[in-house]
Amino acid sequence: MEKSLGYDYDIFFSYKRHPKTDPWFLALVENLEPWISHELHREASIFIDQEDIKTGAKWRRKISESLKKSRCIVCIWSPLYFESKWCVAEWESFVQRCQLFNCELIVPARYFDGQHYPDLAKDVESRDFSHYTSLSPRFWDSELFLEFEQKHLKDFAGEVADAVKSAPPYSDEFPIVQDPDDRFMIPRTKIGRPADD
Repeated sequence: MEKSLGYDYDIFFSYKRHPKTDPWFLALVENLEPWISHELHREASIFIDQEDIKTGAKWRRKISESLKKSRCIVCIWSPLYFESKWCVAEWESFVQRCQLFNCELIVPARYFDGQHYPDLAKDVESRDFSHYTSLSPRFWDSELFLEFEQKHLKDFAGEVADAVKSAPPYSDEFPIVQDPDDRFMIPRTKIGRPADD
């Protein structure tokens, strides 16, 4: 992996963590990385947060540093993604970098839905992976996975590699968003009894 220009990673993988869906995201990265490496003609380096630390300055510092030291971001979107302050801050950090350097560094895909996204995300072209998401580990050994790989993963890897290649020179001044703009989020839905309102 080239660590030139201060970068440590090619890709920051941004997703909404959940115990039931985390295995699918990890398998996606595992199956995507070889195709990106082929596109780059070298081994790709991907940052994916798998730690159980949910809060605290240490965790935020690690994520912020990894964001800054990544050439591009892959966002796997769902309604829950846009309710997460941390996920949205990751996306918005790269939105600001793209605006500053006039480049395309964000490669999004839809894990679920697409209708219940903030308008700023609806306006962005993204790949639809929702037909291929599954809670079953057997998905990755199925005919449906082979279809997913042929119809989406290889082309998606090319898009990610293009974003990696278009990264601007590294800067310690890359913006890191801590408090995301409400326009990038969807409000959490409060579910309760009528008497609770």
